[in-house]
Amino acid sequence: MHFWDFRRSVASIAVLVKFAQLKGLEADKMLAGSGVSSSQLELMHLEVSAGQELRVVQNLIRALGHNGLGFEVGGCYHLSSFGLWGYGLISSATLKDAVKLALRFIQLTFAFSLIGFSENANGGTLTFGEPELDPVLTQFLIERDMAAALNLLHELTAKAEGIERIEFRTRKLAFDDYPQKHQPEWPEYPLTFGCARNQILMSSTLLDYPLPQANPMTVAMCEQLCTELIQRRLQTATTSERVRQYLRVPGVGCPDLPTMARMLHLSERTFRRRLSEEGTSYRDICAATRREMALEMLQNKSITMAEIGETLGFSDLSSFSQAFKRWTGLTATQCRKNL
Repeated sequence: MHFWDFRRSVASIAVLVKFAQLKGLEADKMLAGSGVSSSQLELMHLEVSAGQELRVVQNLIRALGHNGLGFEVGGCYHLSSFGLWGYGLISSATLKDAVKLALRFIQLTFAFSLIGFSENANGGTLTFGEPELDPVLTQFLIERDMAAALNLLHELTAKAEGIERIEFRTRKLAFDDYPQKHQPEWPEYPLTFGCARNQILMSSTLLDYPLPQANPMTVAMCEQLCTELIQRRLQTATTSERVRQYLRVPGVGCPDLPTMARMLHLSERTFRRRLSEEGTSYRDICAATRREMALEMLQNKSITMAEIGETLGFSDLSSFSQAFKRWTGLTATQCRKNL
């Protein structure tokens, strides 16, 4: 299963927006184009798509840049941020048990990295595979997911000696004192760059560390409830719904039909046929999705027309203006006045 196949809690977007507000940014501007309003951030039962969260991430990167931003944001995710999943980790017998439980129910987290775990006689390794997204977005997500993992390991054990090394595929980062610049209370982890994988290497001593709040009955309860929650969140989306999700992802824009078919792991013929059976076409979906996103962003007057056009993948403001008038019969400026 892929993260696209599952809905997720709005809690992660709430963390991103809270971080942005601490930086002096407006919540509504961070939520632009996501289809989520600031009043919905407190609805912890609300579920959103991966694309909606990625739109908020893109807005954050655009506002603050990507110089180590992912690591700083990742430090804001705590065991309490993950609800039932985090409670299951706390209640596990050892750190190794917690890691295994975490990966069994990884769909209940906010991770976009492809996380795996392997073990040998000397310890274990958490690997963070890179999602196939825009390079800047991918770097942010890898940093965020690795930093969040380190934060959870730190909260579970408060033992740093067992983290033997942190490896990054990137050859260098934009700052020298990574990660202490953003998490000064953490120990000075040994870092290696230009590696084959993004990974965290841990000793067997750390993996065997007994967790102080271990409770087998609580773990069993959490496992049962997590299983039920995953089944509920597993989407049985139509082809057109899956296309709309992809089109809301930053950096995707509106790729041509053959590219979108490949993204959905379908042949062009099957892709066309399924959309036809659903009473639509790829061109119509592209236009409708961009129109919906444009109207959402126009309601926030702090977002400029140029920013809206860039978010929707237009090369310049003129192209966006022409497309918007074709969609609605009005200019974007006229439409904003009427909203």
